[in-house]
Amino acid sequence: MKIFSLLLISFLNMGFSQTLVFFNNQDTITFKKNELIKINGQKYLYQKAIKNQTQIHLIDSGLFKKEHITIDTSKIETFRKYKRFKIFNSLEKAGFGFVTGTFTGGLIGFLGGYNGGFAKVDSDRATVGVLFGLFFGAASGAALGTGGLVYGFISLGEDSLSYSQRYTLKFDYRN
Repeated sequence: MKIFSLLLISFLNMGFSQTLVFFNNQDTITFKKNELIKINGQKYLYQKAIKNQTQIHLIDSGLFKKEHITIDTSKIETFRKYKRFKIFNSLEKAGFGFVTGTFTGGLIGFLGGYNGGFAKVDSDRATVGVLFGLFFGAASGAALGTGGLVYGFISLGEDSLSYSQRYTLKFDYRN
């Protein structure tokens, strides 16, 4: 019985929710229910339109509580959509992780090899330091680059900033 009630509520919720659509002659930006967006610099979850399509219902999720907010559509100045699984975001985080890991791992490896007591002559100490630096730099660069690739894939990447004056607003009742 509980499963039937849950399915009925979710079906009715899908039937009565609206999709928020901003469009102009070049592109269309669509916000669906429970989608993460940034409006006027604040992050919200879009819920639905209310009061004759002049206001939108949003949820501002804080650390310990969720706050329900209603914003008049005329008060929207800028908006931005968050996209999941954006390949550019993933490559950007992987590149940053690789460069950071290579430089820090290389420096730590060089200092460890140079001052580690593996060689007694200064020229041999420098050679051992460079070899350790190359090894640890490549290893830590690969590790942090892979970690950045995974983090960039699962984290939210932001779409471009849009200004509401350039778009026309409509509510789409289809799902």
